[in-house]
Amino acid sequence: SLIYSNMNIGRGRASLIKQNQNDFEGKDVLVITLDEYVQTRNIDKIKMLKVDVEGWELEVFKGAEQVLSMKTAPILCFEYSEDLPTKNGRLLDLYEYILSINKYKIYKLEKSKEVPSKLISIRSVGDLPHHDNLFCFLPNHLINLQNDIFV
Repeated sequence: SLIYSNMNIGRGRASLIKQNQNDFEGKDVLVITLDEYVQTRNIDKIKMLKVDVEGWELEVFKGAEQVLSMKTAPILCFEYSEDLPTKNGRLLDLYEYILSINKYKIYKLEKSKEVPSKLISIRSVGDLPHHDNLFCFLPNHLINLQNDIFV
């Protein structure tokens, strides 16, 4: 796959998706799934997975289906942004995919990722943010978390 630096947008905006026709040539990089990475390194548990890959979030999660389906699946935090193109689907597909895997419950920050705040449950598509991080917990994660982090 090719990765594009997108330095004209910002230093943290490198992406495997070509954002516009003026992007410089991409650099060839090896891409493997998280399931493959975990299997080849004999990793038996991941506690938390933070994903911010500028539009490839759905691809990352599809490549982590085994990890995310386990009883000991990790807590997830990922960028959900209408401002970025999504690889192989719509942004809403990302939300729907997470709901289809395991028994994840999805939350967002009450204010935004710019301000420390408590978590609010996402109960429907209308609750989704325009551009912010989402947090996903399984029932066994919620047992171990303090209730005061939620609204």
